[in-house]
Amino acid sequence: MLEGHEVVVLEFSGGKDSLACLYFMREYWPRLIVLWVNTGDAFPETIKQMEGIKRLVPHFMEVKADQPAQIAADGYPSDIVSIWDTPIGRQSYPGRQFRTQTAMACCCINIWYPAAEAVKRLGATLVIRGQRRSESRLNQMPSGAVESGVEYIFPIEGWTDTEVFEFLAKNGVALPESYAYVNTSLDCQHCTGYLDENAGKFAYMEQKHPKLNDVVKRRVIYLLQAANSEAKHLRAIVD
Repeated sequence: MLEGHEVVVLEFSGGKDSLACLYFMREYWPRLIVLWVNTGDAFPETIKQMEGIKRLVPHFMEVKADQPAQIAADGYPSDIVSIWDTPIGRQSYPGRQFRTQTAMACCCINIWYPAAEAVKRLGATLVIRGQRRSESRLNQMPSGAVESGVEYIFPIEGWTDTEVFEFLAKNGVALPESYAYVNTSLDCQHCTGYLDENAGKFAYMEQKHPKLNDVVKRRVIYLLQAANSEAKHLRAIVD
């Protein structure tokens, strides 16, 4: 699987799929650099998990971003965004009340770009991810695709959720406690995007991090106000 590649990176988030991918590739651990992007807003549970992974695998690399500073500059990540409240839109309307950015823009700047830059710095020619075809949201790149001289493979892409959970249980891999509430990795503490799949995260935070939950919910209210400020123009046309 790794033939012809000297530097191989396995991108790791700590969620069930990346855990399954990591353990599925166990025989290759001496050849892999397990790469985690610390956005600067990771849950303490995630940091503790990564400390365990670092002790477990031969090669672990932590890449640091500064999501809190980026959000302070560009606005809260949101699934519903008025273009006029984004960094580009505010150049035309500098007096806008709200500051927002798309959730994907936030991930690009604070996770995907830092990971890609790290892959480039390392000179890696193969990147392994725990991406699966049955996910509701995924990169459309097929396993085996090559971009800019880097091959991307997804060893568990055909697995179902059930197969992932069964594999982890069979191999004695404990899931993060948050999986009692949500079916994805926790990612950033203050994330206000991807709310279609993150509702359970708020229930988890309410139980485990109530003060954090209050802060993030206030940000969601802010985003609702921002969305409504533009939705009124749509309603005026429709009504």
